[in-house]
Amino acid sequence: HFEISDIKKISQLVEKAKDKIGDGRMAVVQPDITSYGLTRMFELITEGKTQLDIMVFRSYDEALLWIQS
Repeated sequence: HFEISDIKKISQLVEKAKDKIGDGRMAVVQPDITSYGLTRMFELITEGKTQLDIMVFRSYDEALLWIQS
């Protein structure tokens, strides 16, 4: 189980590695409401700090549709 402090640490790591990661899309599937909320925080914290377009979804099918669009 993640906590907000974990999300902030992961966001900082992603920001530091942004040149290695590059650009593109990253879909994260979190069907559990708590995990979804924390991952949305990650999405918002990293927004504009990397070239990644990160979106969080509740279902695999939604994520797949977005990735393929």
